[in-house]
Amino acid sequence: MTPPSTVPESISIPEEVGLELASRYADQLLSSLRCFDRVIVHGTLVDVAHPGALLVSMKAAGFRPRDLARYAQPMRQEIQDAAVTLAREHGLEIEKVTRKDFRQEDRVAAILKQRGTHPGLVHIFAVKETAQVYDTRNARPDGYARVITRRGACMHYYSYWIHSELGLIHVRVPTWLPFRVQIYFNGHSSLACQLDAADINYAMADNALAQCADGGRAQQLADELKPKDLHGWFDELARTCCPPVKQFAQGYHWCMTQVEYSQDLVFKDPGKVDGLFEELARQALLVVKADDVARFLGKRLVCLAQLFLLRLQVKFKKSSRLDVAGSAPAD
Repeated sequence: MTPPSTVPESISIPEEVGLELASRYADQLLSSLRCFDRVIVHGTLVDVAHPGALLVSMKAAGFRPRDLARYAQPMRQEIQDAAVTLAREHGLEIEKVTRKDFRQEDRVAAILKQRGTHPGLVHIFAVKETAQVYDTRNARPDGYARVITRRGACMHYYSYWIHSELGLIHVRVPTWLPFRVQIYFNGHSSLACQLDAADINYAMADNALAQCADGGRAQQLADELKPKDLHGWFDELARTCCPPVKQFAQGYHWCMTQVEYSQDLVFKDPGKVDGLFEELARQALLVVKADDVARFLGKRLVCLAQLFLLRLQVKFKKSSRLDVAGSAPAD
């Protein structure tokens, strides 16, 4: 975890962000709110963050490089046992997901309709997924081995919680070193928790604040999301869902890897939204390119011209081989 002295007191967002639309349509708005939306945080276990750090931790524990599997196996079992124990304590069963088209969010939404939204564990999924894992190469009898990072696959546990401060969240824990944890939360869900605690009446429309008895106070609460609080909550979740963290002195370093910041605009006349949406959609078509969409989805876009040239090269090579093979011998 980042030392407390280096953690900022607050997450500052420039005031001009999102104000253009609000000022342009100020006379038509019923309310306006700027708030964090989807946030994905990754935790890196500092003591095993890279192969060099892993070797230092292994040596301190009395293990040689070639003993990586023997070193990691007890921690893997500890994570699995923790998931089973959590499920039993909350009267749940771990659901193993094997279908690629399975949507965890839909399953959790169905559970919440019956369970309610009181704080606690909602559900646990077990999914085998790809991950960056540690492995060894060139192991020798004297204990030497080269530790590498490679793309592999291991079981991951997704635990969904109703957090008292963050609302609906999930914690994703892999079962192999380096145990890179992922935590998801939504700023609107967190704000709803704060409004409940402040006894302020509000109404949500899907993932937006449609009505609020005290809009000014709601904006103030949305702006009061403190990194130190997030660090404390994330560390507690890591200790619960990934017990091996307790044996590493430096714990997790938390980094926000995906952050969405939204502005909720509630118009007095719903009909005005249709015209605004058409304008925004038209502007998006002109501004947002295929490269931007591919980058957002984590994909690499291959230019059609490059693909066409590549196909021409393949055809040329094939035709050249045919000409050589079918030519008559020289006199």
